[in-house]
Amino acid sequence: MEETKWSFLIFCVLCLVVFTSGFLPNHDNDFGNSPTASNYKHDDITESALLRVIARLLEDTPKPDGTKVAKGTLTGLKYPTPQRLFDAYYGKGQVLAKKLQESIETVIKFNAIVDKEHRGEALFHFNGEQIKEGFEKLSAARELFKGLAKARNANFDVLRRLLGVILHMIQDFYSNTNWIEMKGSVVYQDLGIKGKPILPVASPGIMTCRSCSWQCRNNIVLTGGVLTSGYRTGQDIQKPDSKFKSRGIGKCSHGGESDADSKVKTATGGINKETTVEKLSPHYYLHSDAGKTAVRATEMYIDGQGIGLRQKIGDASLRKLFQLTTGNSLVFVIDTTGSMSDEVAAVKQETLKIIQNTKGKLNAPSEYVLATFNDPASLTEVRVTTDPDVMISWMQAIRVTGGDDCPEFLLSGMIEAVKVCQPDSEMFVFTDADAKDPERTSEFIALATAKRVSPQFILTGKCSRRRKRTAYTGDNFVKLSSAVGGTIFTTSKAEINDTVKIISVSSRSYSVYGNI
Repeated sequence: MEETKWSFLIFCVLCLVVFTSGFLPNHDNDFGNSPTASNYKHDDITESALLRVIARLLEDTPKPDGTKVAKGTLTGLKYPTPQRLFDAYYGKGQVLAKKLQESIETVIKFNAIVDKEHRGEALFHFNGEQIKEGFEKLSAARELFKGLAKARNANFDVLRRLLGVILHMIQDFYSNTNWIEMKGSVVYQDLGIKGKPILPVASPGIMTCRSCSWQCRNNIVLTGGVLTSGYRTGQDIQKPDSKFKSRGIGKCSHGGESDADSKVKTATGGINKETTVEKLSPHYYLHSDAGKTAVRATEMYIDGQGIGLRQKIGDASLRKLFQLTTGNSLVFVIDTTGSMSDEVAAVKQETLKIIQNTKGKLNAPSEYVLATFNDPASLTEVRVTTDPDVMISWMQAIRVTGGDDCPEFLLSGMIEAVKVCQPDSEMFVFTDADAKDPERTSEFIALATAKRVSPQFILTGKCSRRRKRTAYTGDNFVKLSSAVGGTIFTTSKAEINDTVKIISVSSRSYSVYGNI
């Protein structure tokens, strides 16, 4: 059930709004006031932290030629951007950082979507003393993230979206609770981590704030290391009436112009630190501390010693999460039925040449995907490796067998391959038969379109029920190619050795600018 809820969230349509219940989403929400120029916003916080993590990851990762950059080369950059990191790592102008930039932007977009899709749910923002509930939500999301990242066919686009939501909650903790007032600019390292203790939260009968107007310094009366947060008008947790109105104390409000209850319900005022604007944030004077701490907390959540996601999912998965590789996937989908022996032999030969010519170079494929299909569909197999020697061994081990009734489970093989390959990869499909599973055509088109994968079909005639080869005219290949920008090459057994050379001629997978 928890996974279903998160799946619904991470596939929501992006929409940025001015209404927030934490830091401002981005610089589009500056209101035109000069005081907001120094505001920390969710996009700033997220990008700054992610670039720090990526800089360390790249410094720890050997380049394609096996060398490493010196420590501090990337982490010491004064004004890092994705392209500046790549220029310092690969050499200026060698690799464009488009994919890395897109990855960061996806995380930022789904960070902002929380203020649209869950603005009224206090626990997503740690409002209304929903601190324990927010902690548990974060913990469940973290476990889901780790599980999805370790899955055999991990979908890293979904993981980027989920990470954006998680980071929004972490960042809001510092703008909305009394953590900064209580602990200062210290990161709550245990926040949202399964098995870690939750600090005590003020119980329903405990009064936490005294009334104030816009000058709301020292209005928190709660002591003893106990957490609280402000109640905000319009959210699902309503601010309770105070039993001590005459004394001017009650539960804290979130505060600000859009929080109506903070003006009439005791205690009036509020404690949010979202902005530097006093009318929006009663604790505006602590905004800088909250923003800086949110940056460090975001960074530590991903790469903190002993607690970071990097240690839990591994460097290889983290590199895929941020698309740090220089090339795309080199994808083969191969029919291994009995009539395909000549085609398989030709593909083996050409693949070996590509690997030998690009091994250890910037223009090498970042990974190899081999999907084989036969009949029945249960014989479909997909494998992924970054090791060219492993790919060679897989190719050499292919054996052709079976398939007497001609049509094969082509779509099953293509779907499994597109699930695991990187975006913008080209796929080379070798078969002599129609698809036995045409009902999956729409499924493949949806997946290939999302990843911008274009199949190149190398067809060696059309096989009949007696395995007789005739000129191919199948409509399904035409439909697939038209829908996702693919190409159909028809050839013969005698010409297959020349035809497979298109793999090295046409593929974008091993361009020196493979990250563009």
